[in-house]
Parts: sequence; structure tokens; C-alpha cells
Amino acid sequence: MNFLSRFALLFCLVGAVYAQTATDYSLNDGAIRFKVPADWSMILQKTEGSPQAIAFQMKDPADQGTDTATRVTVDTRHFSDANEFSSFVASGMAKAKQINSYTEEVGSNDATHLRYTGMDAGKRYQYRDMYLFRDSLGIHVRCVRPLLPATTNAWTKAYEQGCDLLMSSVQQ
Repeated sequence: MNFLSRFALLFCLVGAVYAQTATDYSLNDGAIRFKVPADWSMILQKTEGSPQAIAFQMKDPADQGTDTATRVTVDTRHFSDANEFSSFVASGMAKAKQINSYTEEVGSNDATHLRYTGMDAGKRYQYRDMYLFRDSLGIHVRCVRPLLPATTNAWTKAYEQGCDLLMSSVQQ
């Protein structure tokens, strides 16, 4: 292998590593920090006052030409105490359960995590909600994707890994 071939191979390997790196974000003056995959596009950011939020959109090739989109939000708000936060969580979970054709994913839920599917505008979506309370801040993470027949297993795996990265990093 000549020098030019080695350089091209090294360039491709470095590019692949860079493409898979995570991007850091924060809310509430850095009190809440998290990571998302670098290829997630930020579509909204509100970092003043309460609530604060950052929203992302992921491109699934299967949603091209449709009116559906995969999106993820992280929002925070101040609560006076854990009881007020608990009421917020209960209200959010009750609202989720009222989505048309709500179906809870068995075995994946607890007091602060909820996975389910439901219909929105005639399309079936999969939802992942996570709630956390830390230092008077309530944190809500939501991953939402349309369930499209043409979505590949590889894309779904990358999306799930991205949501896992976000949810684990926001807990640290």
C-alpha cells in the first residue's frame, strides 16, 4: 500500500470516528448537560427562563416525501419541590395514555420511564419518555419516531442508541 492509499484510508477512518461522535448540549446555565449523536439536527433551542428546551430532528430516509418526522426533545422546568414534580410526571403520563390507540410496551416502564405507541394524525408513532428531578429542576426527555414500513433495522438501531446516549448522559 503506497503513501497516498494509506493517507486516504487514515482520512476515511478518522472521518468515520468523527461522524459517530456526540455533541454536547446544556440547559439551565450548564446545570443539565447531555449528549446527542452529531448527526441529529437541532431545530429549536430556548435557554432562558423556565421552561427551557432543546429539540432535535433525525432524518430517516423512509420518511422522505411523508409528513412525518423523528424528533427528540429535552425540556426542563423549575419546581418548588419533589411533590410538585411528581404531579407533573403523573400528569404527563396520564396525557400520554390518552393518545389515540395508546399501547404500552410491556416490561419497559417504571415510575419515571414510559415506552408506548400511539396514533397521531393517522400515523403510528413510538414514544419514549423519561422524567428526572435534580436540584429543583424537572427534566423531561422524549424520543418520538414514526413507525414506517420502509425504516431499516440499521436506522432504528442507530436511533435507539442515540436515545440511549441522551437518556444516560442527562442522568449524570
